[in-house]
Amino acid sequence: MNPVRVAVLGTGGVVRTFHLPALAANPRARVVALGNLRAASLEPLAQRYAVAKTYTDLDRLAGDPDIDAVVLALPNYLHAPVSVRMLRGGKHVLCEKPMALSPADARAMVAAAEASGRVLMVAHVWRSHPVVRWLRDVVQAGRLGKVLKVRAHAVVAGRGPPADSWFVRRETAGGGALADVGVHSLDLVSFLFGDRLRPLHVAARLGNYFRDLEVEDTADVRVEFDGGPVLELAAGWYHGHAEAPHGAVELFGTDGYARTMPAQWKCPVEGGWGTFSPAFAADHPDADLGVFAAQMDHFLDCVSGGAAPVCDGRQGLWDVTLLEAAYQAAR
Repeated sequence: MNPVRVAVLGTGGVVRTFHLPALAANPRARVVALGNLRAASLEPLAQRYAVAKTYTDLDRLAGDPDIDAVVLALPNYLHAPVSVRMLRGGKHVLCEKPMALSPADARAMVAAAEASGRVLMVAHVWRSHPVVRWLRDVVQAGRLGKVLKVRAHAVVAGRGPPADSWFVRRETAGGGALADVGVHSLDLVSFLFGDRLRPLHVAARLGNYFRDLEVEDTADVRVEFDGGPVLELAAGWYHGHAEAPHGAVELFGTDGYARTMPAQWKCPVEGGWGTFSPAFAADHPDADLGVFAAQMDHFLDCVSGGAAPVCDGRQGLWDVTLLEAAYQAAR
């Protein structure tokens, strides 16, 4: 089988550190083009990975018949229009999170994928993390009984985007810490419960306690799910302290407790509590090339093998809709 011919759009950290190395190491893919709105950052990457074609005109890239699929890691405001352009051009799309700036934009992406018959996958990489998959299996097996509460930690201690980054502009990012790191946790919780959760009520508070920005550096969100748990989510940039690693999640059930980072499952035994702590080789998904490689391998399965995306456009729409509900609640 011929390798999937891939174009990578964007030249930021996630592309340089994860997407391009994962593709370069995968014999099922071949990077044939790079695209970005600014030409200056394209040439060094093209030389490093021996990529012959570079584009700043994304319409021309969409019309290139020698490209089968694109990995889209441009700033958030470009996710929807560029994805739609690529899907209409017959390309499969792996789009970075958050999928879009609004539910309307996300719905346009879903419609374009359905009309084109091409794959639209959203790059919520934590779904490929072995610790997250272990915790999902614990939940799905009923080992926690009825899960009453979920606490999700999306606070980044000691770091955040620089002041001149597109991440801190509302026009280009759509939101701050909640849209950047918090959306990972929203999607993770959905995944743990089989993507069947239905939000009933959302409350949220946003604030700027560490930087004077257009977007929030801190968010606290509470979501009540129909027949399911209550989610308490803390998201933040620049914090001096975080009570758990960014991406950790805790589940409180009638028959047990479980969490990630570190992986742990507690259950009642003989009048006390037994603790099971499985060991995993994978690091945090934000710093683990192996997890990104697994995500890329799954995308290639979807493109060439007909597999269903672990996070498709409709799930990405669910994430964006809940994200928008939190911002509306805060306003």
